[in-house]
Amino acid sequence: MPNVLMLVLAWVGGILIHHWTNAGYGVIGIALLVHQLVFKRHTRVLWLIVACAFGICRMGWYQWMPIPPPVHLDRVEVTISDVKSNWQEQRVVMRDSNGYGYVANVPPQETFFRGMHVFVDGRVTPYTYGNSPYEDSMLQRHIIGEVQLADGLVVGTESDWQLPFDRIRLATQRRLTQTFREPIASVVVGMLLGIGGDVSPSVAEAFRISGTSHILVISGWNITIVAALCQGVVRSCRLRGVWPLIIPLAIICMYVVFTGASAAVVRAGFMGAVIVIGKWLNRPRDMWNIIGIAIFAMSLIDPTTLWDLGFQLSTCATIGLIGFGTLIEEKLALTPFGSKDLAWAREGLATTLAAQIPTLPIMLCRLGTPSPWSLLANMIITPVVPYAMASGTIVALLAWVSVEFASWCAWIAIPAYAWIIDGSIALAQLPAPQRLRIDVPWIEWTLHAAWVIWLFHLNRERTPQCQQEVV
Repeated sequence: MPNVLMLVLAWVGGILIHHWTNAGYGVIGIALLVHQLVFKRHTRVLWLIVACAFGICRMGWYQWMPIPPPVHLDRVEVTISDVKSNWQEQRVVMRDSNGYGYVANVPPQETFFRGMHVFVDGRVTPYTYGNSPYEDSMLQRHIIGEVQLADGLVVGTESDWQLPFDRIRLATQRRLTQTFREPIASVVVGMLLGIGGDVSPSVAEAFRISGTSHILVISGWNITIVAALCQGVVRSCRLRGVWPLIIPLAIICMYVVFTGASAAVVRAGFMGAVIVIGKWLNRPRDMWNIIGIAIFAMSLIDPTTLWDLGFQLSTCATIGLIGFGTLIEEKLALTPFGSKDLAWAREGLATTLAAQIPTLPIMLCRLGTPSPWSLLANMIITPVVPYAMASGTIVALLAWVSVEFASWCAWIAIPAYAWIIDGSIALAQLPAPQRLRIDVPWIEWTLHAAWVIWLFHLNRERTPQCQQEVV
């Protein structure tokens, strides 16, 4: 196992130890004593213990909140950290100067952006551990409850670097809704800007049932498509050296900031960057180190990211693409999918299967079994997504010049989006068994252990072959 990945795993272990028990520092003391008595000559063991100790300290620092949480806010100045909106309301997450977070529901007519400083007046209804997984996840992030507002939120200062980007994103959303008609408009906004709250419930349900709901959110896969399109442009311009790496990474950073830079989008940007760097290096061993660095960076910023379901799915899917993608595509090449005419289906099927292998335990035990038609849906729909995103981006840029002109040019994108929407609706109407959810933790951990062992076995088989090729 690469050294960097081993250190990151020790760091993650330290975070988990301090989360599960308050005796983390005692565990480190015992580990150091055992090292001196048994493993004194093994420097690597000492480094792993040190990394674990740093993880324990990071989690302890995050959990340390000396000031008691308030039960009433009397015109307290807070900073908006996240805004999620739909047709009915906006759900605003705010944090005060002490680090505590609150959730408030406000009417959709008022416009709020992340980074705004607002004054809030109301009573806090606190969350309780053990009441629901949602409240537990919010409390882990120091979001202590919902605020029953006495009055609306009063905007104070607006000096934040995120505000201009959020305003541009909102203006782009409005121009796209004027350019396209529903249900295409909301799907375009969801795929390009990561704003999926405007998608009608019936269409959103069709995407969920058909197993294509990942299209409506900004994920590592979507960002990888953005990077791949950039790499195609770089190849067309015949740029060499580090440019095929620098340009896609720069575009990913700009895209993450433009689409809101929320926790989910930043996570997707990290994982998308991992895949881009891995393809540029073309060295599988370095890929595991890069994944480890991405996990370390995200858990360093916020240790509770490790418990975030989206982070777990993104990380597992990225590991699956790197660890199993090539193998599955090689196996499919030996089947009827090996035909050149079916290359588009082979690539989509290999990507879907590789991503689903590590995520299947999470889906089965926490979200329910995936749709039996999800493989077919991803085979016939996902190959169209890159063209849909590229053509949608062109129309969005034209909409900034003239909405009327963009409406005429929207026909370059409408067939692709119609294919995605109508295909998802048609597949969602096919008969399927009821979704099965097995809420048994040991089954999930057993399934995770199975694919990890398989992955180690594959890496051991490939290593001698790589060494022979080098020789």
